[in-house]
Amino acid sequence: MSELDECKELIRKQQVEIAELKEQIAYFTRKMFASRSEQIDPNQTSLFEEETSVFTEPEQTGEESDASTDQVQPKKRLKKHGKKR
Repeated sequence: MSELDECKELIRKQQVEIAELKEQIAYFTRKMFASRSEQIDPNQTSLFEEETSVFTEPEQTGEESDASTDQVQPKKRLKKHGKKR
């Protein structure tokens, strides 16, 4: 086989490999970015249905939470004394 024939065969193999890799890239791109329908688990509880709601108690307002908890006073920070220039 001549050197020219060997180069042509190598080019043909590389073209086949490039085509296969392009197909793989297209497949993975479709899998990664394609639109999907959302699947809902029927056993999952709803946040919004009243009989199975997670939210049973109303939230506290700011005034109610202040009255129910003791306030901790923040510590005063001391100034750092550095070298004077």
